Amino acid sequence: YLDLIEDLTTKELFEFQKGFIPMLGPNSAVEFVSLLNHPQIKLHKTVSSFSSGMKHRLNLALAVLSDKKVLLLDEPSSFLDEEGIRWFYALLKQFRSGKTILLASNEKKDFQYCDQVLELKDGRLEAKT
Repeated sequence: YLDLIEDLTTKELFEFQKGFIPMLGPNSAVEFVSLLNHPQIKLHKTVSSFSSGMKHRLNLALAVLSDKKVLLLDEPSSFLDEEGIRWFYALLKQFRSGKTILLASNEKKDFQYCDQVLELKDGRLEAKT
């Protein structure tokens, strides 16, 4: 999980993250907010005023947009409504190229874009098709 600095605005958070980690996709905070596609996530609104789902959306976007070779996701669809889940998988599909993504979840829908699924059963890993 990324810890969000709740005293920052969406714009400040994006610029802070971008200052430490190379980012894919949006070049500006305005483009980032547009990519988040949520009517209540505003450029100059502080993160502390966001709901848990909005914060989770921010976390997911910052993680997926980070220009890193490996991405670890744990229960990515938790805290998201159905529209948020569709948004997340569209974002992941758009920015997954060149990444190894390890995703842990109990939700079957979280594996819809996975190339390979391993299930832990009775302490053993089993490959699923």
